[in-house]
Amino acid sequence: MRRSLGLGLLLVTACRAGLKAPETILVPPGVLVPLPPAIALPAADTSARPGAEVVAGRALIAPDWPLTQRVRSVAAEHAMVVTSHALASDVGVDILRRGGNAVDAAVAVAFALAVVHPVAGNLGGGGFMVVRTHDDMASALTGHLSVGVPGTVAGLFEAHRRFGRLPWKELVAPAVRLARDGHTLDGVRSRQITREAERLARFPASRAQFLVNGEAPPPGTRFVQPDLARTLQLIADSGARVFYQGSIAGLIVQEMARGGGLITRDDLARYRVKWRDPIAIGYRGYTVYTMPPPSGGGVTLAEILNVMEGYAPLPPFGSAR
Repeated sequence: MRRSLGLGLLLVTACRAGLKAPETILVPPGVLVPLPPAIALPAADTSARPGAEVVAGRALIAPDWPLTQRVRSVAAEHAMVVTSHALASDVGVDILRRGGNAVDAAVAVAFALAVVHPVAGNLGGGGFMVVRTHDDMASALTGHLSVGVPGTVAGLFEAHRRFGRLPWKELVAPAVRLARDGHTLDGVRSRQITREAERLARFPASRAQFLVNGEAPPPGTRFVQPDLARTLQLIADSGARVFYQGSIAGLIVQEMARGGGLITRDDLARYRVKWRDPIAIGYRGYTVYTMPPPSGGGVTLAEILNVMEGYAPLPPFGSAR
């Protein structure tokens, strides 16, 4: 049996935390929830079965694969559990009926899949879990707990130290001027601030910097960032050290303590840049070098280029085709 490091397919959704046990929770496959007259689900299309599709005389999917069996669309008002095995789905539904929440059900289902679907849901693997809280305020995405030690300043400083030619201060000076004197905000950046206005308004510093009377500055506004200008000037004058061990580090730690964050002075002082070998991608006779893991960008680019190589080359840049 081929071993997989992933857990079995698991999707558990709930309307709110502390889920109240509903009267009916449906377990796919093969169960259809009664819907109000105003809502209609399309009938299952049985004219084209995945098992019947063939390529060079061979079925794409084996006819006896469980998910090619008759499955009807389902809907649920309160919650739904979807897994690769009905027995694991039963386990998740039972947990919800007993008053458990979505995470309780996910944990129980994962262990159940280790029993009934060991090809993927095994105890020797690993996995990822996406959790959305009922208030839509995820500490992993917004707030002081969502950040780690910043690496940008250290990375740029180390790259310049190793390969740069012009003085460090000369490279940071243009950014200092842009922040101090301001620049004209265009429509794209104004819309981006508008999109994030609710989150920016939660924190005094971002609210003061990016919002005017609680709203994004309109296009054409002279956008000035004096605090950022002072920060950049310190970095220009003192290099990365001031960011990780000096006055900027002190301000970061102070803000972390105020907002319940975890970054300490020691965390900042101990940060080190890591040099890694890039990954190489072959594409139409060229070799493309890009970022290795843990960055996901290089792997994603490799996948995209590998897929594109299976198609005809794109027309030249600027072509009318």
